Amino acid sequence: MKVNINILREKKIKKEPVSWVTAYDYPTSKVAEKSGIDMILVGDSGGMVTLGYKSTNPVTMDEMIGFAKAARRGAPDTFIVGDMPQGSYETDKKSAIQNSLRFIKEAESDAIKCEGGIRIADKVKAMTDAGIMVVGHLGLTPQSSSNFGGYKVQGKDTESLERIIEDALALQDAGISFLLLEAMPTEPAKIVAEELRVPVYGIGTGNQV
Repeated sequence: MKVNINILREKKIKKEPVSWVTAYDYPTSKVAEKSGIDMILVGDSGGMVTLGYKSTNPVTMDEMIGFAKAARRGAPDTFIVGDMPQGSYETDKKSAIQNSLRFIKEAESDAIKCEGGIRIADKVKAMTDAGIMVVGHLGLTPQSSSNFGGYKVQGKDTESLERIIEDALALQDAGISFLLLEAMPTEPAKIVAEELRVPVYGIGTGNQV
């Protein structure tokens, strides 16, 4: 049975674990689906892993669509999230909608993911108003990691945690379906999760989200 948003929400309500994996190609996605993975994130990290870029910043929409198409062919029944690359959504609402729709129309993705909070909330609302499921991404956000001084754990102090909570609430108000937290200590991540109505998932955030 095709994994959909209702199945994922029900799992969160029942406090059942939801499994994610990152994949960029047909064979990895095929194995992931056969293993019973709930969601596949077609991440812009594919630019580093498969194309040899030094960071995720050079990755283009065309490259991401290629990754997402391959992932969908390998995993037709898995919930697939396409990662919006840097420059595809930050500048204006129109480009955010047009680029996110490419994942839905061309690659048959179920949702898209974008990094940032308050600063992109208006673009997130534009995408959700257009009927696109959006996954927010806070904590360590690789596209803007230089602002943090590199790939470092976030939310370790009160100021950082409060900023993440404000960003999370802004994204929720903008209509996100889920929130992804990356590289946060267990307790701060739990605090953020408890502030929100939408399901919260974690990468390197302990076992409380």
